[in-house]
Amino acid sequence: MGGEQGAVAADVTFLPALGWYLRDVPGLVFTFSPPTEAKAYLAVPGQPAPVGYRIVRTWPIAQGWVPNAIDGLDWWRWLVYRESYGSLTSTEADLLVKEP
Repeated sequence: MGGEQGAVAADVTFLPALGWYLRDVPGLVFTFSPPTEAKAYLAVPGQPAPVGYRIVRTWPIAQGWVPNAIDGLDWWRWLVYRESYGSLTSTEADLLVKEP
């Protein structure tokens, strides 16, 4: 897993949101808990950090939007300005790094 720079692991719950986009990242694994050789780990927010890791920050990793209705003005705004209307869904992750 990984190389000289170390490996990166992500919680398995992020697989649907990130799996396709990160498929070519060498050393990345999706797992339930960080492997011992992982230098960084993406965890579900609100959970305590595993032993030997510290939380650096929480950050959004994905946003989604599905139109709720077909309204001419809203669709026009989407086509012209690429502005979503209605509610956005957001997925966040805690970035944890291994303590030295």
